[in-house]
Amino acid sequence: MSLKEQLQSIIIKASELAKTWPSEKSEDMKFLTNYAYEKGWYLNEVFIFGLHHSITEYEQFDDAVIVLIEEDWDFYWKALAEYQPARAHLFEEIKKAHMLGLYGASIHLCFSQADGLFFDKFGTGLYGSRFSVAKSKFGVEINEFISSDSLELLAQHYKDGSILRRMFNETYNEILSKTDGDLVKDTNKIDENNLHLPNRHGVLHGIHTGYVNRVNSFKAIAFLLFILFSLDGERILKSV
Repeated sequence: MSLKEQLQSIIIKASELAKTWPSEKSEDMKFLTNYAYEKGWYLNEVFIFGLHHSITEYEQFDDAVIVLIEEDWDFYWKALAEYQPARAHLFEEIKKAHMLGLYGASIHLCFSQADGLFFDKFGTGLYGSRFSVAKSKFGVEINEFISSDSLELLAQHYKDGSILRRMFNETYNEILSKTDGDLVKDTNKIDENNLHLPNRHGVLHGIHTGYVNRVNSFKAIAFLLFILFSLDGERILKSV
């Protein structure tokens, strides 16, 4: 199912769920995003919804997320290029590298370009102080996104439209508040073999060498998309 079809399906289901949707569902979403985080995945709102409705179809959690990425593969790269055309050639290199099995190159570029997107917006680095700076910067951005008109089409189907907004607000901020994840851990205090997601410092500074595989490349791409949706989710949802 394409991203557009997926969102249309969600909207239809939302009208049915509205009659029985309790506020505790936001806790379900937070549980899902926290579970994914522990597995090395950063979930944007499309992935949160998609996994919530289809996770039981897959034996492995990694497979469930990868399918969501692959279903709308070209769409995501287009969204990245449209958001920041100056980086389009670099996003294309990530895409090509992944498809050619050059996973080390794709992971390296994902981490650097996520940082670049953040810098373009806020004029400061994404990874500084283990996301503490990013948390404060994104806090304002996310709150504006949650209250934007882009979610009205979904929110209007709920008796209490604030449930949907609160759900995204809580889940995004909770993940961005975490400063102990594999991505930003102190490289000197970790064992590379026990990471669920490549360590950014270990990758970009050439300290680690064992992170190169397909699943880790998808995780790096998911992180890049997480940053994209945090910055440009409103326009992306309006475009489908």
